[in-house]
Amino acid sequence: MYRGRGNRIMEYRGLSVPVCEYSGGALCAIVAGRHVEAVVFDGIDLFAAGPREVLHGLEQRFGTAQLCQEQLVFAPAGLRLGGYYDAHDHRFFEPGVDYHDERFVTLCVPDQVVAPSEQREEVSLP
Repeated sequence: MYRGRGNRIMEYRGLSVPVCEYSGGALCAIVAGRHVEAVVFDGIDLFAAGPREVLHGLEQRFGTAQLCQEQLVFAPAGLRLGGYYDAHDHRFFEPGVDYHDERFVTLCVPDQVVAPSEQREEVSLP
């Protein structure tokens, strides 16, 4: 168990298991990295499918993504995705080409995925 931001407690049990975050004794977020198998959301395997396919599928289903702290946010779905798209270089992560795979997915309560004080902007994915 670790202390996270905002007095959250994070339960880490290894790379192949999702991290659970608790606030006030209640589960508030689940974080999965690429070592967690079969992370499927709305019929898309978020790590087996290509980043472009994942993001365009989520965009079609949940609308335009927002960029917040270098992560893409789909608030209606309660999802934050990191490492899939570089907004500064305007390019998708390429698993077969890029050296570091730092992709992760955070599942939160829908529409509570971003704190009201966090800055965010809409992102138009190529």
